[in-house]
Amino acid sequence: MPAGRRRDPAIDDAVRRAVLRLLRDGGYDAVSFQQVARLAGVGQPTVYRRWPTKPALVEAAVFSASDWTPPPPTRNLRAGLRSLGQAVVDGLAEPATRAAVPGLLAAYQQDEAAHTRLRAWAEAPVRQAFDATVTATSTASRTARDAAFDVYLAALIGVALTRTPPQARRSVGDIVNVIAAFLEDGQKEMAADEDGS
Repeated sequence: MPAGRRRDPAIDDAVRRAVLRLLRDGGYDAVSFQQVARLAGVGQPTVYRRWPTKPALVEAAVFSASDWTPPPPTRNLRAGLRSLGQAVVDGLAEPATRAAVPGLLAAYQQDEAAHTRLRAWAEAPVRQAFDATVTATSTASRTARDAAFDVYLAALIGVALTRTPPQARRSVGDIVNVIAAFLEDGQKEMAADEDGS
C-alpha cells in the first residue's frame, strides 16, 4: 500500500465478518486466506497486506474490534464478581471467540510477544473491573487481590472453554464463592493480626 493511502474500513469490516463466519461455521482450521478473501470479495493480497499471518488475521477479527465492556463495579463483592464473571463467560462463549482462542494459544506457543499481547488484551479490562470491585468492597492486600484474580480468571476461562455455555454460566457462582471466601478470610486474618499486635 503506498505511503499515505488510507485503508478502506469497508474492506477491513468485510474481512472481519468473513473470518468470524468461518470461525463460527468451521472453527480455527477453517480460516484460510483464500476462503477469507473469497467471502469478503477481495483479493488474497489485500488480506495479506493487512494481516501477514493467520493468527494475526484471526486475532484482529475476534479481539481488536471487540466491543466487550465489563459491567460497572458494585459495592457488593459477590454480586460484582458474579456480574463480571458472567460477562467474561458470555464473551468467551461467543462461537467465533470460542473457536479462536484454542487455535491462537496453540499458534502463539512459539511467539512469546504475540502470546503476551493476546493475554494482555484479554486480561486488562477484566483485571481493571475486578480491582475496582474488590477495592470498593474489601481491604484485601494487593498480593491477595492479585492471587485471587489469577485464580478467578483462570477458572472463568476454563469453564467457558470446556463446558457448554449454560454449564459455564452456572459455574460462575461457585467460582465467585471461592474467590470471595478467600478474600474475606484474608481480611479476617489481617484484622486478627492487627488486633494481636
